[in-house]
Amino acid sequence: MRMTWRFDRRRRRFLQKAGAAAAAAALGPLIITERTIAQTRTLYVNSWGGSFTAAQDAAYFKPFTALTGIQIRTVTPVSYAKIKAQVQAGRYEFDMTSISGCAPAARDWPSRSIDSPRTLIFALLADGVPPDRLYPLDIDRAFKKLDQLKPHIKVWWREGNQSQQLIRDGELDMMSIWNGRASELKEAGVPVELVWNGAVRSTSTWCVLKGAPNRKLAWEFIQFATQPKPQAEFNRRLYYGPTNPAAFEFIPHDIAVVLPTYNENLAVSIREDDEWEADRIVALEERFTQWLAS
Repeated sequence: MRMTWRFDRRRRRFLQKAGAAAAAAALGPLIITERTIAQTRTLYVNSWGGSFTAAQDAAYFKPFTALTGIQIRTVTPVSYAKIKAQVQAGRYEFDMTSISGCAPAARDWPSRSIDSPRTLIFALLADGVPPDRLYPLDIDRAFKKLDQLKPHIKVWWREGNQSQQLIRDGELDMMSIWNGRASELKEAGVPVELVWNGAVRSTSTWCVLKGAPNRKLAWEFIQFATQPKPQAEFNRRLYYGPTNPAAFEFIPHDIAVVLPTYNENLAVSIREDDEWEADRIVALEERFTQWLAS
């Protein structure tokens, strides 16, 4: 691989960083070898932004760079639509992203959110379906129950910031909310309590894009990020539960008890069937959107 650069300050800085300051005054084209590129490796990660990316940066990105020398560049927010488009076009804005059946969540009051599969689950629970008999979801029964509940729902929130603001403003008495958002409110002194009985949980998963130019670096990063200590560092900053149980060895007890994957919370919560939902999500979203507008 060859590149020709104009001689300027940027070139001088590059050479100095590469340990070739003495060559900075030389004229002529600059040849960048694969060895040089290997010394300046960069991984592009698609992230949610805000406090989520800040926690990732402190717990995962910076420690990983310090350990491996691999630089991390974040692209926000998460966009599932871009994944297919990039793979099809062979032009990549990022190498990996975080995906899930639904965003990590737990219910802090017995009510509903704008997310359609989770809303259907809450409706079926309200209609008396036992938690261990939810799947396959009885969609018609869920919408029939939602018809009864709809007049009592004041707001269908669409973004995490909006859910928090509704509570701060005192507009609602109860609602569903991502547990990390609720914990932030509680730490800020807002009078809220999380109810884990009947909470719905899902797992966020690192996804490496097919054909991504830095996919090997992505797998190195995943091996690091799934270790107990990095996961513990993330959950000390943002209260979404670790997927590696060994991480709890490094998490203070007062934080552990408010995480979704803490044993007592796990025992009374409900796991979404991501595989079942994945095959039906488009139809569910369309029907829910039409129902909401009716």
